[in-house]
Amino acid sequence: MNSHSISGIAAIVVPLALTLSAPAHAVDCAAPKQPADKRICSYAAQGDEAFRRFIQRTRGIYQIYYFDYVPESRQAPPDETIAGKRQKQSRSKPS
Repeated sequence: MNSHSISGIAAIVVPLALTLSAPAHAVDCAAPKQPADKRICSYAAQGDEAFRRFIQRTRGIYQIYYFDYVPESRQAPPDETIAGKRQKQSRSKPS
């Protein structure tokens, strides 16, 4: 490979990687800025199960973090998560 082909490949790969990377912060689904965010937000609006299936199906493409797209009002408090329930059970068991 010569230096021209390497720089050509880099010119394609770097922008593609930047557009497909997951956001590092919560996304405002009321006004998504990226086309991918619009699609992801549409699945997030369909409910938790549909959104989880979408995340599972597209995990190699988008690398979505569930809590970046789901509003806090729909997020379970820590005590209601599976890990929270397990902690409660382990605390309530006699030693």
